[in-house]
Amino acid sequence: ITEDPEHLKLAVKNHCAYLLVLQNEDTCVSRKDVFDYEKAKKAILNVSLVITNAPIKDRSYEVPVTKLYPLFEKFGKVALVKYHYEEYQSQKKKGQPNHHKPLGEAFVVFTGKKGMKNASADLISKEGSNPKETLPLKDTELKIVTMKKWLDEREKEATCNDDTDETGNQKRKRDIPEYKIDWKPGYVLRITGLPKECDREAILSAIESYNEVLGGPLYVNYSRGQKDGAIHFKEPKKKTIKEICKKLKRGEIKVLDDKVDDADLLKGKEEMKYWNDFIELKKEITEKRFTQTSQRKKRKSGDSRARGSKSE
Repeated sequence: ITEDPEHLKLAVKNHCAYLLVLQNEDTCVSRKDVFDYEKAKKAILNVSLVITNAPIKDRSYEVPVTKLYPLFEKFGKVALVKYHYEEYQSQKKKGQPNHHKPLGEAFVVFTGKKGMKNASADLISKEGSNPKETLPLKDTELKIVTMKKWLDEREKEATCNDDTDETGNQKRKRDIPEYKIDWKPGYVLRITGLPKECDREAILSAIESYNEVLGGPLYVNYSRGQKDGAIHFKEPKKKTIKEICKKLKRGEIKVLDDKVDDADLLKGKEEMKYWNDFIELKKEITEKRFTQTSQRKKRKSGDSRARGSKSE
């Protein structure tokens, strides 16, 4: 382990060039390709199983996690096996470490789809029939499901519990907060042809000399890996914005030392479409966060001591 910048630069150039890039005069490291959460999640789901009844004794798992690997390696190479815990804090002095309560579950991740396919064919029951093979652990026959099914069942359970109280009566549903924005024409500058290593900070840095004139730091609508981005201005100072547009087009203002392809102030239907798309995206994000928060609250309410979950 090192914090030496020179060692880190060499590591990126010689060993991680397919994943990482250096930028800002080799002072920063970023992903070569933008991280796609949904793609990564799907990839994990396609190669993962869940044991739902791992044996527990005296508030601990009976078998070390290392003993689970051989059970699954006959189906294919196993990348990882983790036990699942619930983290909670007992009534003790603040600052002491939390306890971990075993939940009787373990996650099994294969290195590829072949191992997952082989294991699923033999270990998972289909349409009410028994699985072709069962795996014994201590005195227990392990029950195994795909991670996708496990997640779906948890989501259904959370939704069901969110709709009823402890007595089974229907609860009044909380409304998802509506995302609103009072946008006005002449506030959005679109930039196209941004460099591959670009990020929000690089765009803000390119026009930081205008911050005082434009009323302070601005909002940048951009995600890593995209070719296009947009800047939201606090005030429609057309003269200053036009000056920035011209300088970006001419290459007098550069982003990460690169000239962008084009820059223009959105107008009319183009501007209206931009704001409609922007608001729709923010609504999706708001709904997702609301759902995640509701599910976290539900898990916590199930046990007054619960403080989240952890895998070992």
